[in-house]
Amino acid sequence: MRGIRQGVVTGAGPDAIRATIRAYGLAPLFAVVVTAADVQRSKPAPDGYRLALERLGVGAAECIAFEDSANGVAAAVAAGIACCAIRTRFTEDHDFSGAVATFDSLADAAAWVMARHVGGD
Repeated sequence: MRGIRQGVVTGAGPDAIRATIRAYGLAPLFAVVVTAADVQRSKPAPDGYRLALERLGVGAAECIAFEDSANGVAAAVAAGIACCAIRTRFTEDHDFSGAVATFDSLADAAAWVMARHVGGD
């Protein structure tokens, strides 16, 4: 996405997430993939996000996370990363109060971030 380095931080195992990323042809989009196997503690602990920051070589203030669960939002926020929450039919009742904003779709969240933080180009 417009020169922005992207990563995945997931509580899933490496085989499952890599297969999913490959199946949808998304592998070239992600500079980093951190799975449950890479960390001792999974979400809501911040370990996965901290490892992703380290692997990307960036600070938390330079990033934004997109999460669809309360545990994911808690993990990103605990790592010092601003987080946009994406409601789904499975997580619409989750507590997203730690998120900087909450959206009904990833497309809406991405548009909001691009307009406010990347200059809208």
